[in-house]
Amino acid sequence: RLHPPADLATALAAEATTPFRFLLDPGAAPGLPAGLAGAAHVAVLVGPEGGLDPDERALAARHGFAGLCLG
Repeated sequence: RLHPPADLATALAAEATTPFRFLLDPGAAPGLPAGLAGAAHVAVLVGPEGGLDPDERALAARHGFAGLCLG
């Protein structure tokens, strides 16, 4: 399910109960975390071209989003 456009803080807060929360990050270790295969719900934050700025990344981290590199 895709959410409609929203400001970043609202979008992050809406996923507070999602057990797996990720921020696409080319600097993160590649691979998927253990336990993800059976997950019913996953939140993935995709930033704009050029990535999120440091304040946005910090906000995502405070909301429980971890870096994820898909390869």
